[in-house]
Amino acid sequence: MDSFWVLLDSIIDPVSSILVALKPTLHDEKHFYVSPKQHVFEIIIANIFFGLCIYFGLRKDKSSKAQAGRARVPAKPLHTAERVFRVVLTLNIIMQLVYKTMRGWHILGYMLQPCHVTTCLYLFCWYTSDHHLGARVFQVSVHYMFFTALALAVPDLAQLKLPFEQTTFWVQHWALLIAPILMLLVSRRYHPLTPSFKNSLLAIGLGGLFHFDVQLPLAFVTGVNINYMLWPPPGVPAFVNTPYYRYWLTLALVTLAWLCGHIIVTIIHSIHSRSEVKAVDAGRNVNVPKKPRKAD
Repeated sequence: MDSFWVLLDSIIDPVSSILVALKPTLHDEKHFYVSPKQHVFEIIIANIFFGLCIYFGLRKDKSSKAQAGRARVPAKPLHTAERVFRVVLTLNIIMQLVYKTMRGWHILGYMLQPCHVTTCLYLFCWYTSDHHLGARVFQVSVHYMFFTALALAVPDLAQLKLPFEQTTFWVQHWALLIAPILMLLVSRRYHPLTPSFKNSLLAIGLGGLFHFDVQLPLAFVTGVNINYMLWPPPGVPAFVNTPYYRYWLTLALVTLAWLCGHIIVTIIHSIHSRSEVKAVDAGRNVNVPKKPRKAD
């Protein structure tokens, strides 16, 4: 056991030195709210945990029922409302790029915030001609709807001071809440969508690795607190507001991702199932020949 910790220290020490060297000239005083060594330790733990989530999320189920659920779904045309929202979110992401660039190139790191990434995922689902891949991406992305809900419930508008920047924020986030509903209930573009523990594991694993392997390194280089990876968000409880705050946030985000994806998919699947039953019953009633009336 001692040899394990010696090996771990031999990895953590040099990497933490690199993190110190990467610290930008212009940085917040809270840049190392979490110590460099703790950063490295948490990155290692996160890669192991979220890597396992991805591994088990991608494992193939050889049962015929699971294989049938993965069958390619025929592409369906976009509803008019979807076309409108696709244009709205496309223009919105362009405006976000403009706003970030106007405030400085290092601020472009904020384009990796969850809601901007989710916007790009939904746009991919609408623009792609590969319907099977789009369905797979959509099955994962619905687990991230809670990010949008959190942003609307507790908006952080302190830095949004450019003309119409706050308006752009509200339009984007309300559109993100409506977009999956359009795809699921209006056009049924990615129907059937069934509850899947493996999809939840995959979504959690990909989201976790994105946080620690993409957002955190870029936050170090730019000095921008991307998705609160360098120091905690404002207004968190005192017991969370410590250098170990990411343990609490990770636990909360993993739980919310699973609940959000599972509950939403279960509700939508239930609605689809009931509507299909009604459609079948209606078809049977139409096809049943009417009995001739008896002559008096």
